[in-house]
Amino acid sequence: MGRYRATEIMSLSEDNFSDIEYGGAFLEIHLDERFNVKADFQQFYTSRDNNSNIYIDAAKRLFHDPDQCIDFISSFILPLIHDLPQIVYIYIYSEAPDKVDFKISDYPRLRAIVHEDSLNADEQLIADIELFKRDLLLVNVSNPIIREAMLHTKDTANKEDRSVIEVRDDDEYDLPVVWIQDDNDKNIIDMSSVKNKLKSITIYVNIEDCINYIQSLDNDVQIFLILSKSNSDIFLRQIVNLTKIRFIYIFQMEDNIPSTLKELSNKIRGIYFNIDDLCDHLLSDYTRSLKMLVSIFNKDKKNRTTRILHEDNAQFLWLQLLVDILIQIPHNYQTIDEMLEECKNYEKRNKSTKKAIEELRQNYKSSEVLRYYTAASFLFRLFNEALRTENIDFLFVFRFFLADVYNQLRQLYIEQFLNHQIDSLELFRGQFMTIDEFNIIKENVGRLISINSFFSTTKDYSVASIFAGFGDQNKPLGQISVLFQIEINDTGHSIKRPFASLQEISKIQDEEEILFSVGTIFRIEDVTNIPGSNQDWYVSLKLVNNDDDNEITQYRKELEQEFCHNCDLCSLGSALIKMGDYNKAERYFQIILEHVSQSQTTVPLIHTYLGIIYHNKGDYQKALEYHQTALEYYIERNHLYYYEDEIGVTYTHIGSNYNQLGKNQLALEYFTKAIQIQRSPRRNAYTFNQIALIYRDNGDYQLALEYFQKALDIDENILKLHKYNPSLATVYNNIGEIYSRLGDDENALKNLEHALNIRLKGTDSTHTDLAAIYNNLSDIYIRRKCFDKALEMLEKALEIDTQALPDNHPSLAVTHNNIALVYSGKDDLTKAIYHQEAAIKIMLKSDAKNDAARLASYQYNLGCLQFTLGNNTKALKIFEKTLKAQLEYSPKDHENLSNTYLSLSRVCEKDGNIPKALECLEKSVENARISLLPHNSAKFNIFQAQFELFKSKHFGKNERTMEKVIYVQADTFDNTSEQDEWVTRCKDELEKIPLDDFLERIRVLNTLGTIYSRKTNYQMAMKCFEDAISLHNQHHSLTLTEEQELESLMTVVYFNLARLYYRQKNWNIAFQVLEKSLRLASKQDQQNIMLAELYNFAGIMFGFKRDLSQAEHYFNMAIDIAKKCLPKNHPDLQRYCLQLKQIKDFIP
Repeated sequence: MGRYRATEIMSLSEDNFSDIEYGGAFLEIHLDERFNVKADFQQFYTSRDNNSNIYIDAAKRLFHDPDQCIDFISSFILPLIHDLPQIVYIYIYSEAPDKVDFKISDYPRLRAIVHEDSLNADEQLIADIELFKRDLLLVNVSNPIIREAMLHTKDTANKEDRSVIEVRDDDEYDLPVVWIQDDNDKNIIDMSSVKNKLKSITIYVNIEDCINYIQSLDNDVQIFLILSKSNSDIFLRQIVNLTKIRFIYIFQMEDNIPSTLKELSNKIRGIYFNIDDLCDHLLSDYTRSLKMLVSIFNKDKKNRTTRILHEDNAQFLWLQLLVDILIQIPHNYQTIDEMLEECKNYEKRNKSTKKAIEELRQNYKSSEVLRYYTAASFLFRLFNEALRTENIDFLFVFRFFLADVYNQLRQLYIEQFLNHQIDSLELFRGQFMTIDEFNIIKENVGRLISINSFFSTTKDYSVASIFAGFGDQNKPLGQISVLFQIEINDTGHSIKRPFASLQEISKIQDEEEILFSVGTIFRIEDVTNIPGSNQDWYVSLKLVNNDDDNEITQYRKELEQEFCHNCDLCSLGSALIKMGDYNKAERYFQIILEHVSQSQTTVPLIHTYLGIIYHNKGDYQKALEYHQTALEYYIERNHLYYYEDEIGVTYTHIGSNYNQLGKNQLALEYFTKAIQIQRSPRRNAYTFNQIALIYRDNGDYQLALEYFQKALDIDENILKLHKYNPSLATVYNNIGEIYSRLGDDENALKNLEHALNIRLKGTDSTHTDLAAIYNNLSDIYIRRKCFDKALEMLEKALEIDTQALPDNHPSLAVTHNNIALVYSGKDDLTKAIYHQEAAIKIMLKSDAKNDAARLASYQYNLGCLQFTLGNNTKALKIFEKTLKAQLEYSPKDHENLSNTYLSLSRVCEKDGNIPKALECLEKSVENARISLLPHNSAKFNIFQAQFELFKSKHFGKNERTMEKVIYVQADTFDNTSEQDEWVTRCKDELEKIPLDDFLERIRVLNTLGTIYSRKTNYQMAMKCFEDAISLHNQHHSLTLTEEQELESLMTVVYFNLARLYYRQKNWNIAFQVLEKSLRLASKQDQQNIMLAELYNFAGIMFGFKRDLSQAEHYFNMAIDIAKKCLPKNHPDLQRYCLQLKQIKDFIP
């Protein structure tokens, strides 16, 4: 910068200003007010030639204020430095920020223009630094960091070399170019530059060979054909009607063919004399011909939403959320390097591409990103591959490019539309679609469609109609022509997904391209057929504004508040956890741990997330280690008050893992600590849910339900979560499971179906919590003997868990076990054994120590299946193994021990080992007496009856072998083979009982009727009960003892008959019969548990009649009696209390 004394002031004519370049101005700073000049006063350095003509050498600017000078310099510096890869963000500090002539909207990296003396001058800078510290990598331009945790950008299932981006053989992203040329063309044309642009070309000289090759390709392959053959018009007529040719490009080095050649077909895109122009046009056509990647949002159907790539619903929103996070994550220079290294990995066989990658590394500018995108280079191919596969690891690598494309589109939208409001805009896109793809669009008129890639359109209808193939009689096999008409109303407002014209950027400017952002949402307005053609269709779309659809917008905003507040890798990882993609989530948290110091505040949070991941994957010990590490970090900071909620939720996570490891009491202690320290309602809701699971596992269903209801009340009434929030689905699922365990199938189904609806609309359809709902639903369908419906639920659960969980996860074992129960019910024992063995193998690999009891139950089920098949030797070994495990891990579980001993007795009896069978049977009765008496004498009588039957058969005893068997036992037989066995036994027993022994005959008829009722053979059940009542009416001369015994027996018969009418929904008759049972029962002992069951059933009947006060009265009576006869945690008592609570909830 020079300094000269002015010698004269002169006036200059306009002619003197013609060659001034103001970028080369000299600057002078004068701190003395004497040199101050007006803002519009200009000075120049001049010189004179020999003829005294005056010439301007340079412009001259004078400043007496240094800050003004700096602002002036910045006007040149900012555009120069803005796109340098080393620049992350830019901040301008000024004494007069309002006079700085820059707009933040014009420069994405310009974060703030602030007054340097303001109190909050550094607020934006400090916030950005904190945010930037959470980025994946530290800034290290000269020595890039090498990660230990690797991202999976490729399909690891495919072990083949993936150097070239060919994800599948028919990959639509592999550009298929065929060139028919004269033999000497290859010596004239520079093929290296062509191959650099078009990647791979198949060249033919012989036309017949070329046609044979094209016809040999799969039907869905579309060829872009270059023709440079002599006599092109002759060859065109031979190939123009081939259905596999998408477009034809005629290349001539001399102008020796008629321009009318283009009129042969719309497939002919042009005649070119410059090979670069041809390649540019071909690549542009290729990008517009790519398949649309769409999601269709279905608000009406519960069970599925149609999706071209996947059949799921909430992926519609979650993909957009992930894109939002990636766009906002801070980037640095190493982010670009990472992206280009990935490109090199895919393109390592292509030397010219490697050179282009290095050039891009040196010259990349964010402001030029749309030029890179529209050039359809290697960057375009790989970027669109990332979008197409929805591989989040792949998208993460391209996050820098994604953000730059989005930001430049946003800037262009502001310049083109926001600042120049247009009332309406009509755009078009032509597309070949398969019939199946098109039908998805056609069947969803009125619904929303999301475009899951950057979406190219045009203002020119004729261009779109060419791409649609309108009028083409030689369309590709199985495809139809579709022209999308897109309506946009009012561009005078900001939008979440910007769009912009690329006319000044694209090399093919005459096609007026408009590019939309990934995730743009439209509504399908109409689908109409073009008259006279069943293969040409119009689809009308309307751009949906951010707030046009409340159902999507509200939930999306809730997700954004949760995950986009601090867009960093923690946000990305936690979103992936919510989606159930635990492996990807783990990789990102491990990457963060590699590059943060152990003193940073994010470290305990990362350990917490890793603990959640391992808990969900079933590795509870490792999960516990991560949560304990997180707790140590929080406690070491000595700011317990500040971290109360974080410590509280960590206590809850620790307790949850102890629960899974079988240490329930220790788990409850940690949950109590969490409740005492937490202040956040959201945290308390989560802890209440975990406490409820403890009580559920302990069999205290009433208390479990109370805690689940507490969690639900917080979620719905305090946090006011959106109705599709996944947290609500979790609670409703748990409540439904409790109702199912209590035998209240109606309320169980109601809650489980509500949970299912939330999950299908609020999370990914591959989420493991969705599988849990399917599993719980299957339990109800199994009990109802709806085996096909149960199997449908279980197959969905198995598909989800197999994809999402490790192969030793206990949830997989649960599903296989339930599938085995279904096939057993369907009498397909071979499949039942396959799935039962699969459940056992999984459990043997599981490290959940408290599942030893579950493993024993699975082994027991397998033993029963082998015994039913007649494989006595296998069954015996399995039952002995089961018994050993039960005696070792749960010696006080007398009820299961009694079942195992009973089964062992049956096997030994069948093998002829009667002494051993008798020994096992005696132990069975002994354990049953301990576990069942005095609270469940009915079920105990089953074991006792088996014992009596065995003695009668083998030792000739005269006792009535069925004497002890009363109504309840038949209700315990859910297995079809057991039911059939007891039907046979009852019929045999009836034949042996004398006709005058009416008490015994009534007893057996009652048992037989109950079994038929369980088998849903209502006609036979009705006949048995009516025969029993007929026998009762025929006998009047009885002793007092016989009369009391008969009244007790008929109480049961009438009750079972009332239940039979109830199951057939014949409420009035059911109530009349129940009254007879109540009259008989009221004459007996008032502390009889049977009377409590009758009162409870009466309450249910009054509830159906909407007589709520009477229902409440009878439920209270049932509870009063049950409290005198049963322990507090008995399932029957809990069931009575639950039904009373439900009735009270309905009473105003």
